[in-house]
Amino acid sequence: MAKNPISDYEIGIIKVLINSKYENQDILAYINRYREANKLKHINSGRISDIKSGKIGKDIPLALDDVVNNFRAQYQITMNDDFCSVFKFKDDYIENEESETIEYKQSFGAIKDDKLLRSIQGMANNKGGFIVFGISEENNDSIKKYYIKGIDEKQYKSFMQDNKRINEVLNSNFRESIRFKRDCKEINQKLVAYIQIFESNDKPLINNNGDIYYRYNAETRKIAKLDLLRIINERKEKELHLTMQKHIENIFKNGIENSAILNVITGEVEGKGGNFLISKDLLPKIAFIKEGHFVEKSGTPALILKGNVELLSADGLVVSHDVLKNIDEKYIYEIFCLQKDIDKQNAKACIEAMSKFQASLLPMRYFAKKSEMDKDKLIQFIESIAKDTTKKNFVNQKIERLKSNEPKKSEITNEFTEKINNKNNLLETIKKDGDIGKISIAIMNYNKEEIDKIYILAELHNLYGYCVQNNKKTQISSVRKAIAYIDRIFFE
Repeated sequence: MAKNPISDYEIGIIKVLINSKYENQDILAYINRYREANKLKHINSGRISDIKSGKIGKDIPLALDDVVNNFRAQYQITMNDDFCSVFKFKDDYIENEESETIEYKQSFGAIKDDKLLRSIQGMANNKGGFIVFGISEENNDSIKKYYIKGIDEKQYKSFMQDNKRINEVLNSNFRESIRFKRDCKEINQKLVAYIQIFESNDKPLINNNGDIYYRYNAETRKIAKLDLLRIINERKEKELHLTMQKHIENIFKNGIENSAILNVITGEVEGKGGNFLISKDLLPKIAFIKEGHFVEKSGTPALILKGNVELLSADGLVVSHDVLKNIDEKYIYEIFCLQKDIDKQNAKACIEAMSKFQASLLPMRYFAKKSEMDKDKLIQFIESIAKDTTKKNFVNQKIERLKSNEPKKSEITNEFTEKINNKNNLLETIKKDGDIGKISIAIMNYNKEEIDKIYILAELHNLYGYCVQNNKKTQISSVRKAIAYIDRIFFE
């Protein structure tokens, strides 16, 4: 596999540019600007040659005209990048006046100079430009002229420091990367240095002070509101184009006949092969997984559409909402402690997941109630799980705890009982790790009618989160036990 794989979308664009008689280097410039904007690594000109010869992407179709036109408009160079073709020299001065793309400086001090950094930032936020060193501004008879004075050897050596050092300065002052080129030219036997700044693909560039500078006609200053709004709108349009390009690339990759569009508001799925409908009560529960993150345990719980597809009518089909989730302990406690609603199928999925957890005391009764199961049916359901799992010991532990009606009441009060009665923030009362166990014991001393369910569940949820965040493995078991106790007295 190639080190930096090139996509079918890019190949389709390249083929059109080749047919339009673009030079390889011009095509490469377009593609690498696209890749830079999408955080992809650059490719070399050999890839263009391989596509031209048919070695790569022989069967990939040419991109559509509208797609190519949008691509060219977005990634073209917006200013001439040849120093000698931009500037006009006459005798001992430069005819070009300072502008939004040109700034002159008499000498070069250091790249970390604040004024220089603002000029670099301002040009990158506009359409790029040149900062030229060794030019002196003088007024003769009210006529402004820019004389070529040149820079001395010391300034030259400072200017020609390696790109790595310059990049370090820029990276330490700006949150986004800045593309630049530096060089020197000999004009009338005098050495002139310049930095060429390219228009940023990540506008607006913001410095570490939170300021946004912008290059206006012959000056750099903080950006005006209207210009900032325009940049933000352009960025939104660019992101929209990138999203559309990705969709088009996927359609080409999968084949038009195998692709469909989902309306996430109505649930209608439209494709070349026909349409169908996803039930509106299922739509809010669908979690879209970020590309490449499906297998991560820490990811958002995913809904898998399962079950039989039911005929709705002549209008279409609806996918049944028999669903499953990737369920972890954090998700269980969030649902229980915050008393979130959950449908029958998902509640049963949670019970099945809990049955296989290592922890033996968990709030299973709440989920059983949501599944419309009493205690006997709950035990039967868990027993059926034990037959088809390698974690039989964990499952059997849950059955034993349910049959013995655990956890039991503690019959112990302590200094935290009064704080619970006063509905204090229990996290704020903790002075040492042992206090967490005491709080759990105090909670387990209460009967159903003696405690505010919503208050105590919220406090237990905070305690659980605190233990997880601070890796309190010993204390977390006592919090689990207290949560299971509240589950038993309210949802038995």
